[in-house]
Amino acid sequence: MGIGAINGMNNGYRYQNNVKKSSNVTGSFNDVLGGTTVTCSSTPGLVLHMSKEGDAEKSIGSWADAISGKSITVYKPADFDENNPVYRVKIWDTDGNVTERMVDISELDVSNCDDYDMYAYACHLSDSGEYPNAMTRFMVAHVQHQGEIMNHGGTYDLDTAKNWMDILQHIMKQQYDVGNLSGYVEYKKFREFLVSKS
Repeated sequence: MGIGAINGMNNGYRYQNNVKKSSNVTGSFNDVLGGTTVTCSSTPGLVLHMSKEGDAEKSIGSWADAISGKSITVYKPADFDENNPVYRVKIWDTDGNVTERMVDISELDVSNCDDYDMYAYACHLSDSGEYPNAMTRFMVAHVQHQGEIMNHGGTYDLDTAKNWMDILQHIMKQQYDVGNLSGYVEYKKFREFLVSKS
């Protein structure tokens, strides 16, 4: 089974789980990337947007989806309340048009939310330290799910609500079936964590 959604790479989800985890990033997401925009030279139009020094809002995650051409950034507002986490999510389409939404983590239902809200939740979990590799778990799950749908002739829509608990359960089974027990355990832990939070 292949992903086929990222430059024709196969088994990207297995590869990601088997990559040696030898480098640890310290500091915030925005500090690591330097607080600017990053463009992809091999795929024009894909842009990562981050906050700049002095901005009231700080970006905690930025993602460019190669299939849709959309760029998504999660910002922690200036008046952010750790006890009531609400994030601003900005979405750039291929023409540069921007839409915004506020994502209240306390109201998020992982069994019925779109990719943007789930990404915001994963960014929150990673940034807060509640589940440090939540962004990685989400991104690999997203790519795997997107690839499966597209490899079977379907279309993938970031805006459509999905049951991420079912998606994670499916990926767990696939990891187990191909003998990737470490991948199975990683997704089992993540799913169980999300169950405990709901």
